[in-house]
Amino acid sequence: MPLLLLTLLAGCGTQPTPDGNAASVAPGSSPAATAEPGSSLSIALSKLDPASRALAGLIEPGEMVDARIDTGNPVDVIRAVREGGGTANLVSDTIVLLTAPFDVVVANLARIDVASGSLAEDLTAMRRIAAQPPAAQSSNSGNPYAGTDIAVPADAVAIPPILLRPMLAALRDGIVTFDGRPYPRMSFDGGCGADACDLTATGFVEGASTHATDWWAVHAAAVNGWLPTSGPGDRQLRGIPRPLARAAEWIARSDPAVANEIASYDRLASIAWQPGQPILIRIDYQRDCAAARAPGAVVAEDGVCLDNLEVLVDVATARVVDVEATTLKS
Repeated sequence: MPLLLLTLLAGCGTQPTPDGNAASVAPGSSPAATAEPGSSLSIALSKLDPASRALAGLIEPGEMVDARIDTGNPVDVIRAVREGGGTANLVSDTIVLLTAPFDVVVANLARIDVASGSLAEDLTAMRRIAAQPPAAQSSNSGNPYAGTDIAVPADAVAIPPILLRPMLAALRDGIVTFDGRPYPRMSFDGGCGADACDLTATGFVEGASTHATDWWAVHAAAVNGWLPTSGPGDRQLRGIPRPLARAAEWIARSDPAVANEIASYDRLASIAWQPGQPILIRIDYQRDCAAARAPGAVVAEDGVCLDNLEVLVDVATARVVDVEATTLKS
């Protein structure tokens, strides 16, 4: 599918205002992608779990990250992190939880008295974004599997072949990807009960954040003659490259009115995409609802009350399409 090259010009909208923002970079140009053997970065990466190493390769210079460090000298680590502009807290004799610029985290992971660590994205609503307009690519969505076969490993699902074949066909015809290309990798799961079967597929996208995947489901049941069905709740579309998601975040924050609304929320709940020509990016921000935040408020243990702000962004035209605030209760 054709790609629409987005180049956000400095005069397009109002610049985001957070101090000390780092410049955005192209995919694969993070320092983690070019670590020299024996360097502090190389040593730090060797102490991370695979998911954290993958995230390190996507982090932009100067971006804040959350980290967990296992160290024999927590006092010195905490001091170094705070001197580097981060926050750090001791949660056990050897474990330090911190939020700091990526380079500060790397420097502390590389210390000889640090055994291991892990990274996670900073998901605060007003997390650091690029000081300058980033460049990213917006795409037209499409169905890359229509008219093709999808191979499922024999040990991935426990569905009889006579039912699996039509379910796979329905799955194949229903899958849409953000750029119209096949997923670099897919995984499957599925099984049957006495009178129903479920088949799910997870699509992994190159350059996407950890857990940013697409998820699809198809069902078949005796009550409807075992015909494959799926509904609105049978897909989650979060499989987009991180630079594209970050560009959408920049556009949302470059609108003063939208940025002011976002600032009243605590955290970034999710970034997803919607099929179209071109696709739209949906960013959800959340906070505990007003009733739950009231002094002395008591919320049932099994209850949920959240305020949600949905910001819909067209990256191709660098504009916010819609903003909707709702309260989610259960």
